Amino acid sequence: MAGWPFTKDVVRNGWASIQASGFDLPVPGCVYDGSRLDGGIPLGGLGTGYFTLEGSGKIGHCSIYNDIVPPRVDYKEWLTVCVGETRMPLSTAEIAYWGHYPIADLVADFSEKPLAVGVRAFSPFIVGDAADSNIPAALFEINVENHGSETITVELVITPPKPPSGKVENITLAGDGVTAEIKGDTLQARWAATLAPGASQRCRLVLAWYFPYWRDKGNEAHVHRYGARFSGADAVAAY
Repeated sequence: MAGWPFTKDVVRNGWASIQASGFDLPVPGCVYDGSRLDGGIPLGGLGTGYFTLEGSGKIGHCSIYNDIVPPRVDYKEWLTVCVGETRMPLSTAEIAYWGHYPIADLVADFSEKPLAVGVRAFSPFIVGDAADSNIPAALFEINVENHGSETITVELVITPPKPPSGKVENITLAGDGVTAEIKGDTLQARWAATLAPGASQRCRLVLAWYFPYWRDKGNEAHVHRYGARFSGADAVAAY
């Protein structure tokens, strides 16, 4: 689908008839110019912490490392698209943003290269299933499409919110064709594809975290429920 994960058929004051991946018929919704959006969709299983994917394309607030009240304020880049020597953070694109919890859909167009990027980010939220809605993870499908007349090689660089010092082993990025490495206290993953004119490819990956133990402001110890079901971030990602 051109413009994956969604295309807008009719727009009136932001409201649109949206033809979207996963829906048999067009659905109503409000598609925002990302730069005008005040707050993004929270990503993360229920009771596991969350981070927001903002209309700017950046990560906004973050509580997955138990910065709960108030959540940590990041506003950092998490996705950079590289074509040759050109590095394009997601926030430099023109972004159309459709939030329909637990899903955030973005379509990003870059001025530097004839490239469109579609992002579908979502949480493991299943009505009536408490266990599978309590997974400390967020999932992503990132589609890259070459609108130009020449073959290009595209590399995606994914950098999740930085964990506390010495705790980088407690987060995991995994997916088909995704290679991840740790640099100091930072985890970074890469994925690459060569695209002929008009071609597209899709990267699918999961970000998982494991920070089950925390203390409240009164120093009382607590354990997240997911800590009884998983042994670490790798086990979460595998599940």
